[in-house]
Amino acid sequence: MAEHPDVRLTVVCCYNDEAQMQQLKESLYTQNIAFRLMLIDNRQGRFSSAAGAYNGILDQVDTPYVVFCHQDVLFTGTDLLERFLKYLSEIKEGDILGVAGGRQGCDYVLTGIHTDLQGTCVPGSRLVDGMETCDIVDECFFGGSTKTFQEAPFDEKLCPGWHLYAAERCLHAKEEGHQVLVCDLPVVHTSGGTISADYNRTFLAVSKRYAGTVWFLRTTCCYAPTTFPLRDLAYLYRKIKLRLGMYGRKN
Repeated sequence: MAEHPDVRLTVVCCYNDEAQMQQLKESLYTQNIAFRLMLIDNRQGRFSSAAGAYNGILDQVDTPYVVFCHQDVLFTGTDLLERFLKYLSEIKEGDILGVAGGRQGCDYVLTGIHTDLQGTCVPGSRLVDGMETCDIVDECFFGGSTKTFQEAPFDEKLCPGWHLYAAERCLHAKEEGHQVLVCDLPVVHTSGGTISADYNRTFLAVSKRYAGTVWFLRTTCCYAPTTFPLRDLAYLYRKIKLRLGMYGRKN
């Protein structure tokens, strides 16, 4: 749908793949509500982190709500943005909402997403009904009130790369007494998460920083205690598995 001056939602996407970005745009413009789309072109590697890329445009977002979206997300119906906006209007300022997430003490990922247009669910996950509280949400599609992110921008020091920047903001929100939630939005996320050396280092840093907020950090890719020495042993274990090529990607 064409953009309209009375839009309430901005969708932000930092991309490095032109073809995926075009597919996302085509999918977005099937939606039945007006929205504003902000694209951050990182094909030349201008930004070294998602946190830096997003922080650079936060002051330009002038809608009440904002969503941060991966370039490889597709929409299975024409009303998904409308549904997400409705959920956003039901949560409080400072809260964060996503479509997949993790919770300590839970043995599976809480999700609404699919891995393809045929409706295949993510292995090791449980579909949510409505909204459920969690500890962190996945970076593929999440948001909240614009003021939430403008007043508490992404942490570029703790998350200097492309991993866990949403999870970190979620834990910050919990630390401040706000809620983190996941909802039943059946978007398609075409790529699965992968543990890399950068991911491992960031996971350890976030675990240390928020050890007083959660005793166990479960993301959509990884899980481990946040307390010393278990978190450090888990970090070393993942590091060994990376060197042995057991996670696939090493950088």
